[in-house]
Amino acid sequence: MKKLISTLLIFCCVITISITAYAAGPRRISGSPSLSFSGTTATCKLSVISAGSTIDCTLTLYEGDTIIQSWSGSNTGYLLLSGSTTVQHGHTYTLSGSGSVNGSPITISPVTRTCP
Repeated sequence: MKKLISTLLIFCCVITISITAYAAGPRRISGSPSLSFSGTTATCKLSVISAGSTIDCTLTLYEGDTIIQSWSGSNTGYLLLSGSTTVQHGHTYTLSGSGSVNGSPITISPVTRTCP
């Protein structure tokens, strides 16, 4: 009887530790910018997902070192920034994002495209 109780107690402890470790695991954070063109209109988008976290981001469109347009926003769990602006054929533009999740900075890789 003592072996059975000891075995059950150990089993309960292992399950409790496993559940606690799983709950404290890292959250998935992903951010993906996109830059597309339709004629001379550039459409810029950034989506960031981090379940249950406060997300603050800024999306900026550059031509060289010149800022063409910027968009900012914040939300909890999921943030979609989207905007459009007029650009010129044959010019190259870079869409860059910056932001934080629960106050910790996140890295968002820039996207560079040429307007056809």
